[in-house]
Amino acid sequence: MACAHQVTLGIPAASVAAVLPCRRCVAAAMQELAGDRALERNRCAVCSKASGSAAELMLDDDDARTTVEAHLSSLGFSDDELRKIKLRFGRSFVPDIEDKVKPILQWLSEMGLTDLEVHRVVVVFPMVLRSRLEETLKPMALWLKGLSMDDSQVAKTITKFPPLMGSYRLEENLKPKVQWLKELGMNGSQVSKTITKCPMLFGRSLDENLRPKVQWLRELGLDDSQVAMTITKFPNLVNYSLEKNLKPKVKTLQEHGFSDTQIVRVLSAAPAVFSRSSSRWAHRLSVLQASGALKSHSSCSFLTLTDATFAARFESA
Repeated sequence: MACAHQVTLGIPAASVAAVLPCRRCVAAAMQELAGDRALERNRCAVCSKASGSAAELMLDDDDARTTVEAHLSSLGFSDDELRKIKLRFGRSFVPDIEDKVKPILQWLSEMGLTDLEVHRVVVVFPMVLRSRLEETLKPMALWLKGLSMDDSQVAKTITKFPPLMGSYRLEENLKPKVQWLKELGMNGSQVSKTITKCPMLFGRSLDENLRPKVQWLRELGLDDSQVAMTITKFPNLVNYSLEKNLKPKVKTLQEHGFSDTQIVRVLSAAPAVFSRSSSRWAHRLSVLQASGALKSHSSCSFLTLTDATFAARFESA
């Protein structure tokens, strides 16, 4: 059974598996770029098979592939970057240089991306070089600008989440997420700021991820304005697991005597502390509790201090 490939380029359904990666493979690409070397085993069976079967029949052109690689190499793409591109999409990666590669790379540069950012976009999502510039990429960028984003914000959004430029449908996926943010009470400026900070939320399910997290925040006691402010300040909160990350950390605060009101204050004023490791939470809360200083530091700002600064302030005695 095929996985759910997200097609925005008008490609026939029968060709999808040979052209675009599924969300699992996009996620694997993002992880691998961040240092996860287990890319090959993370690729799903459909995409892996497409790279070595149907795609080979459709695009078995070694000369064209070599020419593409040579062109990217001439632009400063390293051997390691080329290896990642080939590993990610195998033999299906044979975009046309004159009609696709050169115009799209030029357009990315004109959008304000640096050379390193262009490299990142292509390495994470090589199929951007087979996208339709006029029909897909430019309209997507124009839509982002319509969300009150300036050129630099659009460039940051594309760089942070390259699959946005080809793996998600505008009407079925992107617009409903923006509408959801507005329904939370965000104004246009807050929506654009949230998307710029965390465009990965476009890859999250409304029903399985985003709405349950908002419901959890409300159950903790946050009102609508506090929920909107929390997500605006730290939209990456939606990327953390409720069961493995967020709920255990709230339980840790409760175990150290934090009231419901104090927990709401932490979430609404400094939600970024939830990005810190559980071991840091446990250690620092215990240190402050043992010294009797925890009550005067209920904002949890101490969680953002470096280890050296925290030790100097609270453990030197």
